[in-house]
Formats: sequence, C-alpha cells, structure tokens
Amino acid sequence: MMSMRLQRKGKNLLQYSVSQVNKISYAIFTIVLIVGLFSIPIESLFSTRSIIPFIFLIISLLGLGYKEKWEFDANNKEIRSIHGVFFIVKRESIPFSQILSLEINHFTRGYQEQSSKKGDRGRNKSMTIFSIRLLDDSVKQIEIIPERVSHGRTHQAAYTIAQDMNLPFAADREFDSINKVELSDI
Repeated sequence: MMSMRLQRKGKNLLQYSVSQVNKISYAIFTIVLIVGLFSIPIESLFSTRSIIPFIFLIISLLGLGYKEKWEFDANNKEIRSIHGVFFIVKRESIPFSQILSLEINHFTRGYQEQSSKKGDRGRNKSMTIFSIRLLDDSVKQIEIIPERVSHGRTHQAAYTIAQDMNLPFAADREFDSINKVELSDI
C-alpha cells in the first residue's frame, strides 16, 4: 500500500499524490537487487535460482514507475488524475461543475453482522475512503486506506482540498482519534 500526501503546487493548485518516500524505498530496493544479481558470475545469472530475484526486480521496477496523482486546479476549475506505470498512463479530467461533493466514508473490512467481536485486528480493519461523488451519482475513489494508518491525514487532506477549491465536503463521521483498546489487543 502506497500512502498519498497533499502538496501545494501553487496558489490555486493542490496535488494529492503517492509519497516520495515510497519512490525512494522502491529505488533503493531496485538498486540492491541489481547489484546483487550482477555480482554473481554471468553463467549462474540465468539459472533457476535467479528466477525469484528477477521476479522481485520486476516488482520493484513496477513500484518505482507507478504513478498516481490527483491535481485540484482552482484556476481551470477541474480535477485531473494520472494513473499508470512509467509511460503507460491514463489521464482523466473532471470539471468542478460535474462534482456533487468530496467525501470521506468509513467501513469495516471483513465485518460480519453475526460476529460478536468488534475491533481492528486481523481482517476486521476500519478503512477510510476518500472519493469524489459526481452529479450522476457515480463515485471516483481517490484513496482507500486503513484508518489506523491514515491517523486522520486523509480526512484532513480531503477537508483542506474542499475548502481551498470551494467544493462541498461530506463525511459520514468525524475522525475518531481515540481507539478503544481491548484486552485481546494487548
């Protein structure tokens, strides 16, 4: 999971994109794998033992080239998104006139009604969704992240974007900074 950060790129331009910390960690892992693969003799480089390091190298290169960026432009009154890997990207533009609201919603992943245990352990994680609701009632999801990882940053970023872009903001509940700790959590 790659966390996203809000950055101000100008007076009327905000960018919500994958954190540079993620890119740096993928770059370091890629360099370590390349040095490790090419430090062995060339005849054993293409053996069956080197298949797994090559698979990890491909995964780390994909992580290094991954792009996910949302630009909120108050001057042009539009939201632009860019998603993809390296040069294979999908671009989309959403005018402010088509936006009903920016939303923060919460759900519990893996929660079942008959379960008596409630909490944030294992499969039952509280999740936060940052999304754009359009006038035709369709939803564009910007980020889905565990609530404990977000620590309210996603909620605050969505609120800041809505305020700066003069867009309506809706949240199903406020961020809960106090998590109930049970004996089984210790």
